[in-house]
Amino acid sequence: MSTSSRLWRKLRDKAYREQIVTEQAKRAIPFQIRALLVSRGYSQKVLAERAGLHQGAVSRAADLDYGNLTLNTIVRLAAGFDVAFVGEFVPFSRFVDYMNRLPTLGDVASFEDEDRLRRQASGASGLPTQTAGPRDALSVRSMDTPIRMAKMRPASDDSGRVPVTTTDDSAQWRAR
Repeated sequence: MSTSSRLWRKLRDKAYREQIVTEQAKRAIPFQIRALLVSRGYSQKVLAERAGLHQGAVSRAADLDYGNLTLNTIVRLAAGFDVAFVGEFVPFSRFVDYMNRLPTLGDVASFEDEDRLRRQASGASGLPTQTAGPRDALSVRSMDTPIRMAKMRPASDDSGRVPVTTTDDSAQWRAR
């Protein structure tokens, strides 16, 4: 029986599902932080400087037993590594896939490295000539697949007004 099949069978128990997801959420990020520190050759102090954090915050984030990271700390650490952080709710079938690829989590290209590879692959334009494969450092989602995202707006305009999004996705401004 494969590891995936054994895990799937265990996941039939709701209490087990909750426990493994909790443990994974609390340990996977510190595990990946440690792996990225090693693969980049960064000390905690260097990462702290790059992320705009104190070294103690990086130490706690890399501690497998800490388990109390904030989203703000996580995204600042991602910025320090020059990578994106994507947290998402997924079905358990994707969770099993994720568990099967844990050993590769430290192999994340920085934006600079990824941009250089894209330029080389496309003749310097920065756009790939073909869609990269799923394990390629260039591919997270097909470049041809549009992703509808909320439009980014400034936190306020010059007069101090803030945007209010309406149901038709237009912005209306109100005083702060």
